[in-house]
This record gives sequence, C-alpha cells and structure tokens, in this order.
Amino acid sequence: MTKTKSQTLRQMSRTSGSRPVVEPPTEPPPPSERGVVRRWLHGALFDNIGLKFLSMVLAVTVFLLVTTDRDKEITLRLDVDYDYDRSAKVLVTEPLREVSVTLKGPLRRLRDVTERDLGVVILKTQGTSGELTIRADSIPNVPPGIAVTSISPRSVRVAFDTVVEKVVEVSPATIGRPEHGYVVKEVTPAPATTKVRGGQRVLAALTSIKTADVSVEGLTATTDTLVGLAPPDGVTVDPTQRIGVTIRIEEELVTRKLVSVAVWPADNIDPARWMLSPSQVEITLTGSLLAVDAVKERLQMGTLKAVVKVPATGKVEVKINGLPAGVGVKLSPEIIDVKPAAPPKPPPP
Repeated sequence: MTKTKSQTLRQMSRTSGSRPVVEPPTEPPPPSERGVVRRWLHGALFDNIGLKFLSMVLAVTVFLLVTTDRDKEITLRLDVDYDYDRSAKVLVTEPLREVSVTLKGPLRRLRDVTERDLGVVILKTQGTSGELTIRADSIPNVPPGIAVTSISPRSVRVAFDTVVEKVVEVSPATIGRPEHGYVVKEVTPAPATTKVRGGQRVLAALTSIKTADVSVEGLTATTDTLVGLAPPDGVTVDPTQRIGVTIRIEEELVTRKLVSVAVWPADNIDPARWMLSPSQVEITLTGSLLAVDAVKERLQMGTLKAVVKVPATGKVEVKINGLPAGVGVKLSPEIIDVKPAAPPKPPPP
C-alpha cells in the first residue's frame, strides 16, 4: 500500500532521532457561492443594527421636515364688516358679506389656520361713496411666516346716505282670522306714532312703520297685547320700544236672501181650505252671521214658517213668528190675497 506523505514524515522522524516535523494545517475547502451570499445578507441586515436603526430614524425625520417645510396655498372664506361712523352715515348699497382669501406658507403652519383664527375682514371707510379696495392689512390675524397672495373680490362699491330722524305712524300688522261669525272691527296702536332713524332718501318715502305680526286667529272678543316694531331695511328704531295694540272683535253682520219660501195658514189650519196668492214670498234676513244662518236653516227645514192669519180674507199681511232678537226680516210681497178654497165638485152621477 502506498504510504501517505504524513506517514513517511513520521517514520523519518523516529528513525533519525531529530525534532519532529510539524505538519502544516489542512486548508478547509472553499465555501460555496450560496453560503457567501447568505453571510453577506446577514451582515448587511444585522451587523451594527442599533446604528442602522438610528440612521433610518434620522433619514425619515429629515424627509418629513423637508416635505412639510415646502410652501403650499390654501383658500379660506372670511366674513366682512364695515368700519364707519354709523351715527352720521348709513350704508345704502348691498353690503359684501364674505371674501375668499388665499394664503401661502409652510404646510405645517397652514394646517392649523382656520377662518376663526384669521377673524373678520374689516373694511375701513370715512363714509364716502365709491370703490373700496380690500387690502391684505384688512385681515387682522395673519400668522407670522404666512403671506396673503390673493383676495377675491379685490374691491367693492359702496354708497352712503346721511342719517336723519323722522316721526311716522305705527301700522299694526295682523295675521289669521277670528272665529266663524266674528270679524276684526278695528285695530288701534298706542302710541300711534314713533321715531325712526335711517338714510335721508329712504325716510323721505316712509310714512308708516309696521309692528310685528299680531295673531287674531280664533278670537271672539276684544283683546289687548304688546308687540315690537318691524322696521324695513335701512331703518332703525329703539329695540326696547313696545307698542300696545287693541283688537276690537265684533259679530259679523250679514244679509241673506231666500227666494220662493212657501206661505202657510197660521195655527196649523189645513192649507187645502184656503187659496193664497201668491203662495210663495221672498225673505231677506239681516243680523249677525250666526243668528241669520240659524234662522235660514229653520226656514229651510220648515220649523219656522211664513204665515198668514185666517179665516180673514182679502189682503192679509205675511208674518214670521218666533224670530230671535237682533235678526231683521223683510218680506216681498208683504201682503197677499187670501180667500177660501172652492169646495170640491161632487162626482158626476
């Protein structure tokens, strides 16, 4: 059998009696390509993991700071108010209610800005009619680092009039209807006049001012109440003033006409025994609505009748007995002809 190199060296060492020869280390076989890649990935992911995590956190922080520090724009709608001497001037044009304001600045600042933060746009004027420019300094609370890039509309036309005072009549306003059979006879304010303030041109055409609505719904009797005034646009009054209003309610008076009402002999006498000419009359009733309607219904049902007194003959007056108080009646005709009816002829033999 062929000896290996190491065996030969050991034998030579024993026979020569010299120092033993040290064998060189055996080299491991070269690693495979897959193992090299696996160790590289492990090292890339887990070697110095704390330092790598800190680096990632710093990178994300820098990215967020750069992103949120970029300039952005937002548009908000703000309410508008006018600053002028209201004791001497009055605005007669339709006031501008709101404007659109565009702001530019870092996104991290713009995110917290709201309409309430910016406040109300104040338009200052000396009460002079003309074009009023809306400037950026009209917005009171723009945060530092944020700029106003645009305002829409950029201007508004205003017109003013001189404030004057005038005494006008008070006109009570009512709504609704009284109970059936009743009407509003009169509405009286107290005081009858009041002082108003407003533009000279507006008050020149104003002769009266209405009260707040007073309900008369379902009323059957006179009533008193206190109400405020309801001034038109451009006119002001004392907001604490109250007007006494007296509403007089009365029964509604009507006239009702009934045609072709039958006339009957009085005292339930057999009508076949008498000839009435004409046998029907026209009746006109006057009085309160409820009482007249009640009489009309009784005449139509036959519980109340137009009658003549018999056995009188010739010209006899037609009467309606049992009319309630307050109801007037007019008959046409008032007198009719009354005569006994001819006896029936005997049958032929």
